[in-house]
Amino acid sequence: MKDVARQFLDKLSSEEDKLIAKMQLDEAGAGMITAIKEFDHCYYNLVRHERSEETDHIFHIMQLGLPRLVAGILVAIPRFRYPTITFKSDRILIERALEMVSALGLVEQGRRFAQGALAGECKISRRSERQYDVIMPDLISNMEQHEANVEHHYLRLRHEAINTTIHKPGKLRRIDALLRKNVYVFREHFIGYNAHPFLDEYFLALAYKELQSQRGYDTFNEHLRFGGITMQKYMLATTYLLSLALKHERFASTLVEKAPGIRLRDVLTITSDKSEFEWNMIQALNMHGPSLEDFTPLTPEEARTILRVLSVRRDNISILSSAMAPMPFLIEYSETAWITSTAAIQIGAIDFLLNSLRHNFAVDYDRNQQTREVLDAGCAPPDPEQLPSRSHAYRQH
Repeated sequence: MKDVARQFLDKLSSEEDKLIAKMQLDEAGAGMITAIKEFDHCYYNLVRHERSEETDHIFHIMQLGLPRLVAGILVAIPRFRYPTITFKSDRILIERALEMVSALGLVEQGRRFAQGALAGECKISRRSERQYDVIMPDLISNMEQHEANVEHHYLRLRHEAINTTIHKPGKLRRIDALLRKNVYVFREHFIGYNAHPFLDEYFLALAYKELQSQRGYDTFNEHLRFGGITMQKYMLATTYLLSLALKHERFASTLVEKAPGIRLRDVLTITSDKSEFEWNMIQALNMHGPSLEDFTPLTPEEARTILRVLSVRRDNISILSSAMAPMPFLIEYSETAWITSTAAIQIGAIDFLLNSLRHNFAVDYDRNQQTREVLDAGCAPPDPEQLPSRSHAYRQH
């Protein structure tokens, strides 16, 4: 049976190679951007509408396939034709992107079955050259179920805390009014919005609360260092990036209400200038960081290291080679532009951060894993509403 499982793995790799070969035609990166846009759009609808086994399955396949697609395209295309692009995805492009993501997701799901067979968790047999049967046991033990139940319990408590401390009726009305006032249509089909300090404070506080619900949030003491940079700064940067995604998502949904002719799928995913993005992050962290114990000003060199850790690029694409690789949320499109997935950072910002720290600083990671201290307060900043804020306006590049 193990020989059959290995044959199955070889067949899956062969199928993936054929799919990746097709990606060489995507010289502009339009297929990759469309796939990310559809992933963000799917997640937005998934969490706001009644979920079903079918919708969860579709999204699960997309989660498996999108990292493989990003890795495949970045390897196949050494340099995209343009430094940045913004476009409305047409029906054909959307269908092709979804077909590619689904195909890669099914290949990755097949790998999980084959690896399960090698581990003795299921059985696999070969019917024909292109058909394999996977037989699952009648009873599957879930060793993580207790942990999942505990996490679900604390997730519910955190959401209740968010509703009582952040989502107060009067505050929500003001936020809705500010969102509507400051968002506008950019170049007929896209999004632009002005900055406001109250919104910055609100979404930073919300990001901090949301980040606490992600697995691995309190894995390391805030004073431990990776590549010479404290975990405190990595976490604060991740909180800041999540706040941008949450704010952008709300602005996008408000724009669609305000201008129904705009398609939500065309404005959810963020494209941004790298130098401006880095400068804004430095300013934001140095504005909020001094309230934290032992915080030192973030330098441009540290900011670049943090962004390298939090991103996927052609020079670190191996980070996506492992099975069930976390979905990247900051993807380098060119030397001057980032693409940010609003869905990926909400789903697993901490998961990607920890995986990337282990990938980039293996020695530091192993040492810190052995000597870490778990603080009751984690490495979270205080309530951002008590801190001065710095606002940033945004236009879709």
